Amino acid sequence: MNKQTRFEVRCPADRRKRASVIVKQGYSSSTEVLNTFTVANNADTLVEVANWAKANGAEGVSWGACSATYWVGFSF
Repeated sequence: MNKQTRFEVRCPADRRKRASVIVKQGYSSSTEVLNTFTVANNADTLVEVANWAKANGAEGVSWGACSATYWVGFSF
């Protein structure tokens, strides 16, 4: 996995629904989509996505909140 791979995580307000993850090629939001998947929508959602990134070659993921239900992270 390249550095600066973009992760977009959308966590619905309803915790019973799963969070969606979009993995993109680079820093920009308009870059190529590499992968999409869902994870459990709970307190460990971002940890699960970071663990997935580490399993695919990243050292880690830095996160920033765009809203209460939308997070963007970049691998390093």
